[in-house]
Amino acid sequence: MEYSCAADGVRFVKRLAQSRWMMLVASFFVMSSAGGLYAFGLYSQEMKITLGYDQETINNIAFFKDLGANVGIIAGIVYDFSGAWLVLLLGSIVNVFGYTMIWLAVTGRIARPAVWEMCLYIAIGANSGAFASTAVIVSGVKSFPQNRGMVIGLLKGFVGLSGAMMTQLFKAIYGRTDSTSSFILLIGWFPSFVYLVLMFVVRPMKAVQAANDKRKFYVFLVMALLLAAYLMIIIIVHSFSKVKKSSDQALAAIMILIMLVPLGVVVQTELSKTIPGKDEGEGEGEGDEISTPKEIQQGHQQQTILPSVSSSEAVKITDIKEAKVLLSTDANKPAPVPSAPHSTSALHNLWKTFTTELTTRPSRGEDHTLIQALSSLDFWLVFLVATCGLGTGLMVIDNLGQLGASLGYSPVRVSTFVSLVSIWNFLGRVGFGFMSEILMQRKGVPRPLFYAVISAISMIVNVIMALNVSGSLYIGSILIGMSFGAQMPVLYSIVSEVFGLRFFGTLYNVATLASPLGTYLLSVRAAGRLYDQEASKEWEHRQALSPAAPSPALHTSSAMLCHGAHCYRVSFFLMAAVSGFGCLLSLILSLRTRHFYKKQMGRQP
Repeated sequence: MEYSCAADGVRFVKRLAQSRWMMLVASFFVMSSAGGLYAFGLYSQEMKITLGYDQETINNIAFFKDLGANVGIIAGIVYDFSGAWLVLLLGSIVNVFGYTMIWLAVTGRIARPAVWEMCLYIAIGANSGAFASTAVIVSGVKSFPQNRGMVIGLLKGFVGLSGAMMTQLFKAIYGRTDSTSSFILLIGWFPSFVYLVLMFVVRPMKAVQAANDKRKFYVFLVMALLLAAYLMIIIIVHSFSKVKKSSDQALAAIMILIMLVPLGVVVQTELSKTIPGKDEGEGEGEGDEISTPKEIQQGHQQQTILPSVSSSEAVKITDIKEAKVLLSTDANKPAPVPSAPHSTSALHNLWKTFTTELTTRPSRGEDHTLIQALSSLDFWLVFLVATCGLGTGLMVIDNLGQLGASLGYSPVRVSTFVSLVSIWNFLGRVGFGFMSEILMQRKGVPRPLFYAVISAISMIVNVIMALNVSGSLYIGSILIGMSFGAQMPVLYSIVSEVFGLRFFGTLYNVATLASPLGTYLLSVRAAGRLYDQEASKEWEHRQALSPAAPSPALHTSSAMLCHGAHCYRVSFFLMAAVSGFGCLLSLILSLRTRHFYKKQMGRQP
């Protein structure tokens, strides 16, 4: 009897580990620890003061942070041809190295590094976010293709929420302190630990749609909203009162318990499959099909059967073979006839294949190769829209520390703004992820139309912040966080739907290049220089009033600080204009894809 119970327990654990729902829950934990890059505003001011940087330098460092976080092409290629586990392993390595080096520099444990070295360190550390996102989002979309908007919304939502979660974890571990250097250390070791623990759980599972799938997603949504509300209460409490470390530890424990709710749902689902009288593969309409270990080891390889041969002679075309070409997914295309000399023939065949890719483009919704996507006007419209939207959002998020200081807010209040951005970032991601999925399925509403709404919200809030109306920074923290977060599920759903899932890992990361491009143009080249110009004018005015004022060359960190709403006024008006342009492009993309999304209407599980 004891042997039988032990055997049942082993089978249950094995079944739990092979459940696609368990994979999704594990992805929640990965993404909840992967958003330290969104808390840059929490420690950028200390970095600026301790290392003596001006605002343009800080914005350059922020640009390389966003560059590292979004240049995940290597992660996409590794995922497409190896597996999610290796992507997470590499992510853990780059995370602990990059952020540890930044911590050593800020705390003075190593010699003051050059600016280019700091840019390199933060690019390497932030690149772990690209590895983590690639592993979980591509696995999630491939496992739940009929609910991709909900999957992406939840996963990217937890990244948006992770800034507030990591802040609370920081207070529980290190205590309430004015120094944020320990926070850098935390985002160096903790995400790496989570990636290593869960790297063999997160992987693509065979997509099988069941009647109660949406019910589980709604349960997860309620849990996520409960977590966001709880974190909002914690933020308010910390803003108006001092909390002891023991209380912070209790609050963090409750936060973790809320995070465990989805795990309880998965366990209950798997337990229901072991009811006597039911087959082991049955459950309440679940019907998950489990990938074999061999399939998992081969990276969830797909098969294409040539119709001209019998099933016994079927030819299996794997991802690895297709990677040698990466230019065509047409398995029926006859192989080119070699000609002499061999080198000339190889170049000729490569050129012929390349030109064929450019002239033969799949329809929307079919699998596109990288070349086919890059030669599509739809892709470049998506890319430009994302550049405008993500660039304007990150300009505000990356400059929150300096923006709060210029308006006279304390470091505690600035921490509140960072947490507010994190909360509303999360709500925007899950809200628009679910909303766009429901309206697309029921009404055929094009997803790009949601991007137009998001851009319009961003345009309005930038005007409000430029005018510096009462409470504008609180309003901006909420609406910028929401509009920035809402872009993620909409953007990645568009890419997966219009260009297919075959090379989604690579195309997903190419699309995210819009983020560092927008950051460089709008945050570094525009906002950073405009801030330093205002700071320079302010210093010259102080020097005129008091000739004994310190020289900027000697006290750069203090001399190059700007105080007042004028520091960012022109930048905000510029961001409003860019958001308006992005709104116009989104409307054009909506018109181009309206018939495609009408066909998607009624796509039910």
